[in-house]
Formats: sequence, structure tokens, C-alpha cells
Amino acid sequence: MNSTLLFQSARSILENKESNLTNILVNKEENKVESELQNQIEYYKSKGTVKNTLKVTRNWVAQLEPFCKSRGYNNPIETITDIRVLQRQIVEFITLMKQQNGQEYKANSLKLSLDAINHHLLKSSKIPEINLHNRYEFPEIHDVLHGKMRYLQEKGLGEVQSACALNLEQVKYILEHEFMIVLTPENLLYRQREDNGFNFIRYVAKNNQRDLNGGNAQIIPIPADHLDTCGSCYDFQLYLSKHPINADEHLYLQVNPKWKETSIWYKTTRYGLNQLNKFIKKIDQRTKISIPTNLLSNHSGRKTATQILHDNEIPEQTIMNITGHRSIQGVWTYKLTNKQQKLMGISSLISLYESNSNNLSHEN
Repeated sequence: MNSTLLFQSARSILENKESNLTNILVNKEENKVESELQNQIEYYKSKGTVKNTLKVTRNWVAQLEPFCKSRGYNNPIETITDIRVLQRQIVEFITLMKQQNGQEYKANSLKLSLDAINHHLLKSSKIPEINLHNRYEFPEIHDVLHGKMRYLQEKGLGEVQSACALNLEQVKYILEHEFMIVLTPENLLYRQREDNGFNFIRYVAKNNQRDLNGGNAQIIPIPADHLDTCGSCYDFQLYLSKHPINADEHLYLQVNPKWKETSIWYKTTRYGLNQLNKFIKKIDQRTKISIPTNLLSNHSGRKTATQILHDNEIPEQTIMNITGHRSIQGVWTYKLTNKQQKLMGISSLISLYESNSNNLSHEN
């Protein structure tokens, strides 16, 4: 082989190496871009998921899977392709399902369980466009569900014990209680309300997820405190003034247990969801208002506001703008006719009846 051929061969080898190296670098860059893109996709998918829906779905699926295995069904429900097999498993689950203590579920829990299982299958099932609520595609599920719900309702298990609203006297009692009057870092947290003298801006709420359905941030104008009073504005401004440097951006910060010694009222970290959910129950325990603790939750605050506005004959559209409800029907589920309104309604009916009776007597 002459020197020319050797030179060409060497150059060809170098060019191939350079080409391979370039391809490797390009592939690495493409993989990096693809990985970053996939991370963004997963982030937005998780951002668009309602956490409570995800939690409820996981809980019910976690109950269904061991039940199916105990009945001899070893394949996960999302892998089933035969509608009849899937329907049979769910029908058996609805028929036999009970709480861990052996008691029957409330009727509404049965419907929630089917909603959750359907939500899971919509995303994971091998059966395309599955819908367990389709009574023609899954007639046995429909009939058994409705039959058992009716049975439970007849047994007194149809009523839903949702969060209880407080009346105006109970709200005043709480705010004037000695536990609430003594100003400490913890009490100040309990005194925080969504009626501070500012523009209260709520960007995301249960009924305003700011997703495909749209929805703007809810702005609630809050009036200032009355002259020479320490009201809501005072509470809120004091609370903000006690925020440590570099504190979490969330509203409710954890109380510093050594606040008396350090004069630092709060930690830089916020309370978790579990602790926040106990706020109303703690107020109940310390002020001893006359409402069963199991009927109280932070949601009671929203119900209380809706009920007080309703009792004061505030227009429903205004109530919606304050509470964030997106439909009048949503407001109706929160409103209860108070005793005085019922008495007025019955009195009107009696007056109408007596008036008609008197007219008939005169005619005769």
C-alpha cells in the first residue's frame, strides 16, 4: 500500500470518528432537550390535577384492588378488556363493600366510590372511552348501585353530615370569648379572617381552579376598621408585621413555641394542610360552642358566611361574588331557611287560610 492510500485511510478513520463524536453529542443534546420537555409536560399535568380528586381516587382504588384479589380476580381492573368481567367485579364490590369497622357506608359514599373508580379507568383502562355511568353499557352496575343506595337511605344512611354553619350568636360568642381576646401568636392566627381591610385576592379556590374552564382571580374589597377600633385590619396588619424575614409566602405560619423568650412570634415555615384543617375544631374545643365537633371544619366558615348573608337578605349574585360560587345552585346548597323565616312562611299560610275561611263564612 503506497503512502497516498495510507493517508486516505487514516483521514477516513479520523472523519468517521469525528462524525461519530458529532452524532453522540447531537444525540445527547437531543436527549437533554427531550428530557426537559418531558419534565415540563409532567409538571403541567400535575399542575392541572385537582389534588383532592387524585387523593379520593387513590383511596377507593386502594380498597378495590385487595377486594378483587380476595374474590379470586388477580388481574388489575385497568388491564381488563372484557366489559362483562369488569362489570361483575365492580358489582360485587358495591354489593359487599363496608367500612373497616364493619358498618355500612353512607349512600353517597357508594356514588363517590364509583366516581373515583371511573376516573381511574378513564385514564388507565384498556377499554377505550369507558364510562361506568353509562346505564346501557353497564346496566348491572347502574341497577345495583341505585338499589343499594335506596336500601341505605331507608336505613337512615342517606343523609350527608356535611360541615355545619354557625349562627350569628355563635360567631359573636367565639370572637368575644376570653380565649380569643387574649392576644398570642396562636390566637392571632385563629382571628384571621377573609374580611380584612384590604383587597383580598384569592387566585385559586375549590370552585375556581383556573383551568380550561377559565376564571379570574377573585377580588374581595374589604372595608377598613371603624374609627378607634381594633378590628380585622388591625389583626391582619399586626400579623404581617410579625412575619420573620424570608418567611414562607403562604398566609398561615407556624407558631414559634419560644415566642415569649425570643419575641419572634412565628417560624419561617407554614402550617401543613392537616394542621390547618384542625383550626375550627381547636376553636370549638377551647370556646366550647354548642355544636358537635364532628360537624365542624374549616368549611364551616364558608357556610357560616353564606348563611349570614342569606339571613340578611343579601342578593344571591352578591353572595356568589363574595363566596366564590360559580352558580346560584351552588349557593342554594349552603343556604338553610332559619327558624324565623319558617315561622313567617307558616304564618302567611295560616293567615291566607283564615282569610279564605272568613270569606266563606260571610258568604253563607
